[in-house]
Amino acid sequence: MVRQVSNVFDELQISLLMLRHGWSCLTITTRGEILNCEVSGVFSNVVAGLIDLCHAVIDNVTIKVPFYDEPGGHVWKVTTIADQRTHNAFPSR
Repeated sequence: MVRQVSNVFDELQISLLMLRHGWSCLTITTRGEILNCEVSGVFSNVVAGLIDLCHAVIDNVTIKVPFYDEPGGHVWKVTTIADQRTHNAFPSR
C-alpha cells in the first residue's frame, strides 16, 4: 500500500506537566514553534480538554478547547483540513 504524499504539515507535540495545587504546564509544539501555557485545574478539567483535542485531531474535526489560568487563559482551536476529511486514521479490516 502506497500513500500519496501530503503537503499538509502534520508535526504536533503536546505535553502536560501536572504540578501541585491544581496548576499545570501545558506545551504545544508545531511548525518549530513552542507555546507554553500555565493552566489551572480549578476551573476546568485539563486532561479531559486534552482528550477532546486529541480526538478532534484524529477525527479531523474543528474544536475549540478553553484552558483557564488565573486570571485569563488560553483557547486552543483545531480546524479541519479539507483534503484530509476522508482520511481514516484507523482503517477497519
